[in-house]
Amino acid sequence: MELAPTSRPTATIVGSVVLFVPLDQPARRAPVSAAAVPPSVTEPVLIFRLIMKTAGSVCPSGSTCSLGSCTTSTSTSPPPSLKTCGFGAAFGYQNPVAGIKKSFTLDTQSGQGCNRWGWYETPTVAELQGGISGPLYVGAGGNDITKAIDVGIWVATANALGRVTVTYLLNPPYVLAEVHVDLDCLPIDICGPDQYTYNAGSIPNLPTWSNPTPLVYPTCTGGSKAALIVHAAVNTLIVTSGACPPPKAP
Repeated sequence: MELAPTSRPTATIVGSVVLFVPLDQPARRAPVSAAAVPPSVTEPVLIFRLIMKTAGSVCPSGSTCSLGSCTTSTSTSPPPSLKTCGFGAAFGYQNPVAGIKKSFTLDTQSGQGCNRWGWYETPTVAELQGGISGPLYVGAGGNDITKAIDVGIWVATANALGRVTVTYLLNPPYVLAEVHVDLDCLPIDICGPDQYTYNAGSIPNLPTWSNPTPLVYPTCTGGSKAALIVHAAVNTLIVTSGACPPPKAP
């Protein structure tokens, strides 16, 4: 191969490496492909940039080229885990019996906070001693059962003394966070669950719950009836690596 003197720095391309030769030294020229170095590119810095750009084009998709080497960047998401997510408020509903309505909407009462969806029942002691039950509904905005989600059942019973126990039984993945039971005479003066006859908060995600002390069935006067409200705050247990979905209607 012929040695040729040069009057300025020259670049010799060997693979993907560019060798620069000082002014006072000859350079051993290697053949350069015309496709790799256009005739108009004569400055060594431009030759270096061209070679690095060409080398970067051979990196696989998702990789970046730096000084002739490929770097692949990866993103990792947290692994899925079991989360407790608030699901919504549940009210007990009693299906009609022999065509007779058993549940009545709270918004028919004029008490504080009663302008909302939800129901109450008016069982007698005899009916409770035989046991009554129904579904627990979440998200029945406007008292529309077709919109509701059935998360379990409730059962109300009375012993021989007329003391009342309400039991909640939820279907997985639903669990109880709070339980509220109201048993009082009509008219209902307040519909705020935390002011009901019985309240249990901070329940540790249990699928079932009963009031430990039976409630006294009220003695109502003037033809008034006893009203029973069955309410709960419900959570759901889900496996996810993301955020909890928004809860249903309160």
